[in-house]
Amino acid sequence: MHFSSLSLIASSLALTFSSSVLASNRMMARCNDYSCNTTSENGVRATLDMTYENGQYIMPLMIGTPPQEGFNVVFDTGSVASWVAGPRACSSHCASAVFDPKLSSSASFDPKEKPVKLEYDDGKCVIGQMYKDTVSYSEWKNAKFEDFSIGVATKIEGFDTVSTETLGYLGYGNPDALKSIIGALETNTSSQEKKRQVNNGSGDIGLHRPPRNKGHKRWNTENKVILTLGIDPTVYEGELYYFNLPVSQNDCEGQSVFWRTSLKGVSLKDGDNCEIPSKSYVTFSTSTDAIKAPPAQADILHSKFGAIYNLDEKRYEYKCDKAVPDLELKFENYKITVPASLWTDRVDSTSQDVDGATCFSHIRRSSDKFKEWTIGTRVLDEFYQVYSYEMLRVGFAHLKGGSQATITNIG
Repeated sequence: MHFSSLSLIASSLALTFSSSVLASNRMMARCNDYSCNTTSENGVRATLDMTYENGQYIMPLMIGTPPQEGFNVVFDTGSVASWVAGPRACSSHCASAVFDPKLSSSASFDPKEKPVKLEYDDGKCVIGQMYKDTVSYSEWKNAKFEDFSIGVATKIEGFDTVSTETLGYLGYGNPDALKSIIGALETNTSSQEKKRQVNNGSGDIGLHRPPRNKGHKRWNTENKVILTLGIDPTVYEGELYYFNLPVSQNDCEGQSVFWRTSLKGVSLKDGDNCEIPSKSYVTFSTSTDAIKAPPAQADILHSKFGAIYNLDEKRYEYKCDKAVPDLELKFENYKITVPASLWTDRVDSTSQDVDGATCFSHIRRSSDKFKEWTIGTRVLDEFYQVYSYEMLRVGFAHLKGGSQATITNIG
């Protein structure tokens, strides 16, 4: 996702990729009961149920004073921007809740700050004014995050505003959003308890889909995602594989280091490699189900099994009778193997006829021309995910219900 002002790129905007600017407005959390500072036996301090829609993780929010409710936003680990729809963007035609800052006594904004334009990979666009206000998760009402930077959209393009009740983003790639979780844990916590939190990972958040049905079919609870404050060892098996974040923004083309890691190689399991530039990297994003690749690299990868790009559908297609190998993504110390059954599908899913049938790939062309790959929920759903702000790393583990994608040590 990219940012610009309406007239020019302004380095003074609150939502730029400069960590010094993002860090200047730290959000503080306040817990008035034990809902966010009591550690259970398995190390989890609180649990939030999110919904799962179209490959995205959807989080319920409340905003303002008194709180305005009903905001179902995309929880996006691959974005630094947080925003919801405002009255000017949705006077009468939005199915989702609309936030009116005039009705909130805690809302504030800088009149000198220019509107911000947010552009997404799939052509969606939002224009809005940045505000500071109180935000809380609907199920954690006592954890109030003050002075949170959130955009109020004045113009929305490319979103289905009429039929969907999900409209808006919580950018969990923004250090301010990350700090809100840590702040909730630190409030009213003794030094001894803080030391235990560091040891058992309670300062991290964990994400996972519920267990699969037997036979590695779909999930038992199709539309549910569970977020925990603290790592829950009861839902995964084996070790947690940790991927370090980039040392600096220079290692990921000036973007935020959250949540990215270095990518060393991409290949098909039959031995065909896709050459990638040095200092390539991967973004882990919970706002898309796709795997995204720079166009030239995506073209080369798909040419190895005869897939051709369909400009109208914006996807790679091939005949289903072609044998497609597993995809291998190689990192510093680990390799993630994604079976073809996860990243390919039939165009006509109702037909079982292979002869003449057309299949397509869930690897898409990204807007980045050279170095950035994106791993979306099609792969992330296969693992227990840990996002560790303080340790600057992302962790993955195999779910106890079964994981089709696998992680192995390579060095």
